[in-house]
Amino acid sequence: MKKTNIPFCKEIPDDWQEIPNKYLFEYHSKKVGEKWKEYQLLSLTTNGVKEKDINVTGGKIPDSYENYQTVEPGDMVFCLFDLDVSAVFSGLSHNYGMITSAYDVVKPNSDLLNQSFSDYWFRYVFSNRYYKMYSKNIRFTIGSDMFKSITTPIPPMSTQVKIADFLNKKTNEIDSLIAIKQKQIEELEEYKNSLIYEYVTGKKEVD
Repeated sequence: MKKTNIPFCKEIPDDWQEIPNKYLFEYHSKKVGEKWKEYQLLSLTTNGVKEKDINVTGGKIPDSYENYQTVEPGDMVFCLFDLDVSAVFSGLSHNYGMITSAYDVVKPNSDLLNQSFSDYWFRYVFSNRYYKMYSKNIRFTIGSDMFKSITTPIPPMSTQVKIADFLNKKTNEIDSLIAIKQKQIEELEEYKNSLIYEYVTGKKEVD
């Protein structure tokens, strides 16, 4: 192992590198302009970048989508403000579309960075709001220059792929277990409500 300059990741394996984000990501997005109707609306959520129905009301609706920016499959979307309270920080997009220009949209450098590994790394970063230490002003914001200067631990590409494949498998297994448990909870809730109904309405009597 060797030491790093990353405050929340003190050591990394000897064959890993510590690389500034400016070499790992490219800012390439552009405004959709008058052609916004040709783009799928996207949203950064706690479960990644998801498609959103532009016709569904609720929340803040912009007067125009012309200032929204393009997103491509493989792009990472970052919310680099309100780092003290924001419910989301980053997500990997699997879709073409547009998203608010309040976010930073970048494309991972495929020569250095595996998309899935990048996604998992920044999930870890957000788990304890580690990037908050780099933020400024009362909105805890990171500017693009600061983001570019922050370093990220990068394994050899073959290791990145192995880590991403392993985590994909394990997180899918865990998500399946959560879904099963959630269904059991819903069934128990239905049973509880049924019991309450049957006894308070006299359908059944207490022995």
